[in-house]
Amino acid sequence: TGSNQLRACGVGVRAAAPGVVVAGNRFIGPPAGPPFGTGVEVSAPSVIVGGIAENSFEQLVTGVRVVASTGPVTGTTIDRNTFTGIDGPCVELGAGTNTATVTNNSFSSCGPAVVVGRATDDHPASERNTIRANSFANLAGLAIDIGGDGRRNPPDSVPANGGIAFPTVQRATASAIEGLACPGCSVELYLAAHTPGGRSDYGMVRLGQSVTA
Repeated sequence: TGSNQLRACGVGVRAAAPGVVVAGNRFIGPPAGPPFGTGVEVSAPSVIVGGIAENSFEQLVTGVRVVASTGPVTGTTIDRNTFTGIDGPCVELGAGTNTATVTNNSFSSCGPAVVVGRATDDHPASERNTIRANSFANLAGLAIDIGGDGRRNPPDSVPANGGIAFPTVQRATASAIEGLACPGCSVELYLAAHTPGGRSDYGMVRLGQSVTA
């Protein structure tokens, strides 16, 4: 699909066939009233949302939702899209989805930006996903919410994505940062958005290139 404007739909595009590309579209909620609907719902392997041409998602409840129905959904790519004014998650990787790549997106005024789903009665937790090189602004929730519970899960209780926890900063100076991360993990540093006493601090803009622990 491409070059379409889809306004106030329950679901703008259902990507239910393998290899579908959804690019160059504008998904927008109603002109007045609260956010409504989902921009793209993915339920098949190897779907690309964005990539060759940016999609914009505005005034929706959910931007992109990846869901498993009868079996796992693998290899979703969500790349180079713009999300703004999303009431819930900008991107939701539901239970039973695996190996998604969420890169180079701009997330602004979302609830959480990216939710990685925990296990349900029907499907295992979402695993082996890559989320990197995105930018974040004015979030009401976490930039990356593992488990969809709004918590910064400590290392012994991460409910999805292989149990990989956030890195721990042990020492920071003007020229270097030292800390702990899982062996072989890629770590990105971001300029932080911080509200004193707030619970939803998050990284806004990536600083330099990623490093490997």
